Amino acid sequence: MSKSQKSQSADSSNRQVERIVRHLPGQDTRVETGKVQFGDDWSGVFIRGDNAQYYSNVLRKILKNKIDDPMTEVTLNDLIKLIVQLGHY
Repeated sequence: MSKSQKSQSADSSNRQVERIVRHLPGQDTRVETGKVQFGDDWSGVFIRGDNAQYYSNVLRKILKNKIDDPMTEVTLNDLIKLIVQLGHY
């Protein structure tokens, strides 16, 4: 796949993700960032909007090889723990 095709594919994937918003009934308690399971479906990760900004910034720094502060390292470790939880049932 050429660089142009990869870029177009990534752009297409990003647009698709942006369009997929599932509106679910409100919860009695606030759903926090973490492992979530609906019924008997597979577990997934829910990332609150306020946490998503930190995670996206950390991932950008990683891609640029710029892990230059303790908060970035802590946030990255939190994200890793969150993803690893999916493998534990």
